[in-house]
Amino acid sequence: GFSISGEVSGNTVTVQNGAIIKSSVRGGISDSKAVSGNSVTIKGATVGGTVSGGKSSNTGVVSGNTVTVTGTDTSITGSVEGGESESGAVSGNSVTVQDGTNVTGDVYGGYSLSGAVSDNTVTIKGATVGGKIYGGYVNNDPGNATGNTVTIGDYAQTMTTLADTTEIYGGFNKATSTNGDVFTGNTFNIGSVISVNKIANFQNYNITIPAGLKADETMVTTANAIDLSGKGIDIKDKPTVAIVGINGSYDWSNKSATIFNSVTNSDNAKLEDGDIRQGLTYKYEAELSFNTNKKLQVTFVKKDVAKVADEAKSLSEGRAASLGFVNMGADLLSGAGLDNAQAAGKNGATFAAISYGKNKMDTGSYADIKGTSVVAGAARNISTDNAETLIGGFIEAGWGRYNTFNSFAEGGNITASGDTNYYGIGILAKHTMKSGLYSEASLRIGRVDNKYNSSDLSAFLSSEAKYDFGSTYYGLHLGVGK
Repeated sequence: GFSISGEVSGNTVTVQNGAIIKSSVRGGISDSKAVSGNSVTIKGATVGGTVSGGKSSNTGVVSGNTVTVTGTDTSITGSVEGGESESGAVSGNSVTVQDGTNVTGDVYGGYSLSGAVSDNTVTIKGATVGGKIYGGYVNNDPGNATGNTVTIGDYAQTMTTLADTTEIYGGFNKATSTNGDVFTGNTFNIGSVISVNKIANFQNYNITIPAGLKADETMVTTANAIDLSGKGIDIKDKPTVAIVGINGSYDWSNKSATIFNSVTNSDNAKLEDGDIRQGLTYKYEAELSFNTNKKLQVTFVKKDVAKVADEAKSLSEGRAASLGFVNMGADLLSGAGLDNAQAAGKNGATFAAISYGKNKMDTGSYADIKGTSVVAGAARNISTDNAETLIGGFIEAGWGRYNTFNSFAEGGNITASGDTNYYGIGILAKHTMKSGLYSEASLRIGRVDNKYNSSDLSAFLSSEAKYDFGSTYYGLHLGVGK
C-alpha cells in the first residue's frame, strides 16, 4: 500500500517460489500518516534491497507491522525492518527470520531517525544473520528505544548462526552523546549457542539452556564483555538475568557450564535461578553465579533426579475424561441397553438405546464431561422350564466434549478442553430363574480417541499444549439380583 497524505494499513505482500527482487519490498508506505497492520512474507525468494513491514517518510506513526522471512532458499541482501519512520514513533512491529533463511544485512524491530522506538520484537531461529540486530534503533539525540525484545533460538532446538562481527542491541542510539533511554524494559531471550562481537542495552536476560550444552562449555561468547550496569540510565531496577527453561536432560555431577563468557559490573545484576523447566513436564534445580574470571555460570544442584512439574497433571486429566466418558457408555449398556435388549429378545429382534448425559469427575480438581452415547444390537431369549436366558451382540459409539480445571501454587489456574469419542462392539447375556433371581454380564472392546488443548500451559512452552491420541478400551460388567 502507498499514500502521500493518507493512512496505509492492512496490506499483505508475499514473495515466494523462487522470485528474485532486486529492489526493496515494503508492506506499506505513507509520507506523513500512520502506517499500521501491514505484513510482508518472503518465502523461498531472493530480495536485493530492504524488506520492511511499513515505512513513513516523514512524521507518521508506524505500528503493528510484521515481517516474516522463512525458508532455506530465502536470501536477503539488504536489511530487514519491522517498521521505520523518519521522525514518527515506531512501536509494536515484529520481525521473524527463521528456517534456514540467510540475511546478509542488519535486522531491526523498529527504526526511527528521531521518534521513540518501543515494544518491537525481533526473533531469529534456525537462520543465519551476518549483520547487526536491533530491537529498536534511534538515529538522533535524545531518542528513546525501550521495551523492545530480541529472541535468538527457540524450543525447537534449531541451529541459529550469527557472524562473529554481529552486534545485538535491545535499544540503540547512534548519537555519540545522548540523553535518551536505550535500556529500560529491553529483553534478550537466548536459547542457542552463539558467538558474536557484542550484546548490549538489555534490562532483562532470559536464558533457555540449549540441548547438547555440556559441562565446561560456553553458551554465549562475546568479544566485548556484556555490561550489566545499565549505566547512564536513571533506573530503579537492576538488570535481571534469569534461567527460564531447558532443552534436553543434564547430569553434570556438580560441574558448571558458562552462560556468558565475559561480563562487567556483575555486582549490579539481579540473578534469578532455582527450579527451571524442561518443557512442561520436568524441573531441575539450578544456580547462577559469577566466577572470579567474570563469567556467568550455571550449576545443576540436583543432577540425578528431575522433578515432575505439578502442572503436568493437567495432561493426564484429558485421558481421565475420556475414560469417564467410556464409562458413561457402560452405564447406558448395563441400564437401558440391557432392558431394551431383553424386551426385543422375546421376538428375536433388534434393540437400541441412546442417552445424553453430563458427568463431573473429581480428579483432585475436576473434569466436566458431556456427550451422547448410543448402543444398538440384536438379542434373543432362550426359554426353558426353569429359566430364561438372553444372549445378544451390539455395537456402541459416543461423542463428547470435556473441560478440566486445576489450580497450582506456581502455575496458577490451568484449564483445558477437548473432544473425545469411542466406537466398540460387544456381547451381552442375562440368565433369569423362575424365582426371579438373575445374573447378567457384558463384554465390550473398542477404540477411544481424544483431542486435548490448553492455552494456559503456553507459559511453560513455546505454544499451546495439545495432543491427539487413540487407544483400545475394554470392559466387563457382572451383576446379580432379584
